[in-house]
Formats: sequence, C-alpha cells, structure tokens
Amino acid sequence: MGTGSAQEEDLQRRALCHHL
Repeated sequence: MGTGSAQEEDLQRRALCHHL
C-alpha cells in the first residue's frame, strides 16, 4: 500500500459522483 492512495481514490470517486 502506498501513501495517500486511498485518499486520492476517494477524492476521484467523490468527484465522479458529484459530476454525475
């Protein structure tokens, strides 16, 4: 596992949900 990987994924997922 890397550092800030989950956070980055969560941010992208949230942006996608907001964009939809």
